[in-house]
Amino acid sequence: MKPLPDSLEISRDGGEFRFRLIFPPPDAAPGVVVTLTEELTAFLEERGVSPAGVNSLGIAAEELLINLSKYGIAEHGGAGGRDLVAAGAVTLGEKAITFRIDDNSAPFDPRGRAKTNLSDDPSARAVGGLGLHMLFEMFEDCRYARRADGNTSEWILRLAK
Repeated sequence: MKPLPDSLEISRDGGEFRFRLIFPPPDAAPGVVVTLTEELTAFLEERGVSPAGVNSLGIAAEELLINLSKYGIAEHGGAGGRDLVAAGAVTLGEKAITFRIDDNSAPFDPRGRAKTNLSDDPSARAVGGLGLHMLFEMFEDCRYARRADGNTSEWILRLAK
């Protein structure tokens, strides 16, 4: 295992992978997110999660955290002058895997995004939204709650029977 950047903490406890990420400047964030995703992938593979499950969770981690680094400060009013922080957990259950992210950004409910119509001409579609569209296709459910200091989203991936 390679050393983690100072802005990233990871712990593993049985069937749970936890992380805390203090976002670096946007140009450095992708490298930290890739490191987190690699660690998550190794955790899932060590615990026998199917390749499809590993792939779905890796895509989700990368998509959600990169979007948070890009839009959590600039577009959504940021973290009120504080560091932008995301903490989360991937919890392995018997029938599902839950991926939860808590952040201290301004309100953003991913369920409120307009559904992307893939049959529309790509040049006529608005930019953005394909990543969330992909996550809604891969995951069974998404739950969202606004807290006084940020957002919590939970993504539920059902395991094959």
